[in-house]
Amino acid sequence: MNLPSDQDLQQHRPYLLRYAMLQLRNPDQAEDVVQETLLAALEGRARFSGNSSVRTWLTGILKHKIIDAIRRKSREQPLTGVEDSTDAETVDSLFKSDGHWQQMPATWGDPEQILHRARIILRECLEIKWFGGASR
Repeated sequence: MNLPSDQDLQQHRPYLLRYAMLQLRNPDQAEDVVQETLLAALEGRARFSGNSSVRTWLTGILKHKIIDAIRRKSREQPLTGVEDSTDAETVDSLFKSDGHWQQMPATWGDPEQILHRARIILRECLEIKWFGGASR
Protein backbone atom coordinates (compact mmCIF):
# COMPACT_ATOMS: atom_id res chain seq x y z
CA MET A 1 0.00 0.00 0.00
CA ASN A 2 1.33 3.42 -0.97
CA LEU A 3 0.88 6.26 1.46
CA PRO A 4 -0.60 9.41 -0.09
CA SER A 5 2.05 12.01 -0.89
CA ASP A 6 1.75 15.73 -0.19
CA GLN A 7 0.91 16.22 -3.87
CA ASP A 8 -1.80 13.51 -3.71
CA LEU A 9 -3.42 15.35 -0.83
CA GLN A 10 -3.14 18.79 -2.44
CA GLN A 11 -4.73 17.67 -5.70
CA HIS A 12 -8.00 17.05 -3.80
CA ARG A 13 -8.00 20.52 -2.24
CA PRO A 14 -10.38 22.15 -4.80
CA TYR A 15 -12.90 19.34 -4.34
CA LEU A 16 -12.65 19.58 -0.54
CA LEU A 17 -13.12 23.35 -0.69
CA ARG A 18 -16.26 23.02 -2.85
CA TYR A 19 -17.66 20.40 -0.49
CA ALA A 20 -16.96 22.58 2.56
CA MET A 21 -18.52 25.64 0.90
CA LEU A 22 -21.72 23.69 0.19
CA GLN A 23 -21.95 22.71 3.85
CA LEU A 24 -20.79 25.87 5.62
CA ARG A 25 -21.68 28.65 3.15
CA ASN A 26 -18.82 30.74 4.50
CA PRO A 27 -15.56 31.00 2.51
CA ASP A 28 -13.39 31.66 5.57
CA GLN A 29 -14.81 28.74 7.54
CA ALA A 30 -14.59 26.48 4.48
CA GLU A 31 -10.93 27.38 3.99
CA ASP A 32 -10.23 26.74 7.68
CA VAL A 33 -11.80 23.27 7.72
CA VAL A 34 -10.02 22.29 4.50
CA GLN A 35 -6.71 23.37 6.01
CA GLU A 36 -7.49 21.41 9.18
CA THR A 37 -8.43 18.40 7.04
CA LEU A 38 -5.20 18.49 5.05
CA LEU A 39 -3.17 18.95 8.22
CA ALA A 40 -4.91 15.99 9.86
CA ALA A 41 -4.30 13.91 6.73
CA LEU A 42 -0.61 14.83 6.69
CA GLU A 43 -0.25 13.95 10.35
CA GLY A 44 -2.29 10.76 10.05
CA ARG A 45 -1.35 9.47 6.63
CA ALA A 46 0.43 6.49 8.19
CA ARG A 47 -3.02 5.33 9.36
CA PHE A 48 -4.41 5.43 5.82
CA SER A 49 -5.27 1.79 5.20
CA GLY A 50 -5.80 1.99 1.44
CA ASN A 51 -9.25 0.34 1.71
CA SER A 52 -10.77 3.43 0.11
CA SER A 53 -9.64 6.11 -2.29
CA VAL A 54 -7.68 9.07 -0.99
CA ARG A 55 -10.62 11.35 -1.87
CA THR A 56 -13.03 9.21 0.17
CA TRP A 57 -10.61 9.19 3.10
CA LEU A 58 -10.15 12.98 2.92
CA THR A 59 -13.91 13.53 2.63
CA GLY A 60 -14.45 11.50 5.79
CA ILE A 61 -11.93 13.64 7.65
CA LEU A 62 -13.51 16.79 6.20
CA LYS A 63 -17.00 15.77 7.36
CA HIS A 64 -15.74 15.47 10.94
CA LYS A 65 -13.94 18.84 10.70
CA ILE A 66 -17.15 20.47 9.41
CA ILE A 67 -19.13 19.01 12.32
CA ASP A 68 -16.48 20.31 14.73
CA ALA A 69 -16.67 23.78 13.13
CA ILE A 70 -20.47 23.86 13.41
CA ARG A 71 -20.31 22.80 17.06
CA ARG A 72 -17.61 25.37 17.78
CA LYS A 73 -19.67 28.10 16.11
CA SER A 74 -22.77 27.22 18.14
CA ARG A 75 -20.76 27.40 21.37
CA GLU A 76 -19.12 30.72 20.51
CA GLN A 77 -22.11 32.98 19.93
CA PRO A 78 -21.05 36.61 20.37
CA LEU A 79 -22.90 39.00 22.65
CA THR A 80 -25.30 41.22 20.78
CA GLY A 81 -24.51 44.87 21.05
CA VAL A 82 -21.99 47.33 19.69
CA GLU A 83 -20.05 45.60 16.91
CA ASP A 84 -16.57 47.14 17.27
CA SER A 85 -16.36 47.40 21.03
CA THR A 86 -14.14 45.40 23.33
CA ASP A 87 -15.59 42.64 25.48
CA ALA A 88 -15.42 44.83 28.57
CA GLU A 89 -17.28 47.65 26.81
CA THR A 90 -19.93 45.22 25.59
CA VAL A 91 -20.49 43.84 29.09
CA ASP A 92 -20.42 47.35 30.58
CA SER A 93 -23.11 48.43 28.12
CA LEU A 94 -25.51 45.96 29.77
CA PHE A 95 -25.40 47.99 33.03
CA LYS A 96 -26.25 51.52 34.12
CA SER A 97 -23.61 53.72 35.76
CA ASP A 98 -24.96 52.77 39.21
CA GLY A 99 -24.32 49.05 38.48
CA HIS A 100 -27.95 48.03 37.90
CA TRP A 101 -29.10 46.27 34.73
CA GLN A 102 -30.09 48.47 31.76
CA GLN A 103 -32.86 45.93 31.13
CA MET A 104 -33.61 43.19 33.66
CA PRO A 105 -32.94 39.69 32.36
CA ALA A 106 -36.01 37.49 31.99
CA THR A 107 -36.98 35.62 35.13
CA TRP A 108 -36.48 31.87 35.29
CA GLY A 109 -39.57 31.43 37.43
CA ASP A 110 -39.74 29.25 40.52
CA PRO A 111 -36.97 26.60 40.32
CA GLU A 112 -38.87 24.18 42.58
CA GLN A 113 -41.98 24.37 40.40
CA ILE A 114 -39.90 23.83 37.25
CA LEU A 115 -38.14 20.80 38.79
CA HIS A 116 -41.47 19.36 39.94
CA ARG A 117 -42.89 19.66 36.40
CA ALA A 118 -39.71 18.12 34.96
CA ARG A 119 -40.04 15.13 37.30
CA ILE A 120 -43.65 14.59 36.19
CA ILE A 121 -42.68 14.73 32.53
CA LEU A 122 -39.75 12.36 33.09
CA ARG A 123 -41.97 9.88 34.96
CA GLU A 124 -44.54 9.95 32.16
CA CYS A 125 -41.83 9.38 29.54
CA LEU A 126 -40.43 6.42 31.46
CA GLU A 127 -43.90 4.93 31.92
CA ILE A 128 -44.55 5.17 28.20
CA LYS A 129 -41.13 3.70 27.40
CA TRP A 130 -41.23 0.81 29.83
CA PHE A 131 -44.92 0.05 30.32
CA GLY A 132 -46.38 1.08 26.99
CA GLY A 133 -48.50 3.86 28.42
CA ALA A 134 -49.23 6.02 31.40
CA SER A 135 -50.43 4.30 34.58
CA ARG A 136 -53.21 6.86 35.16
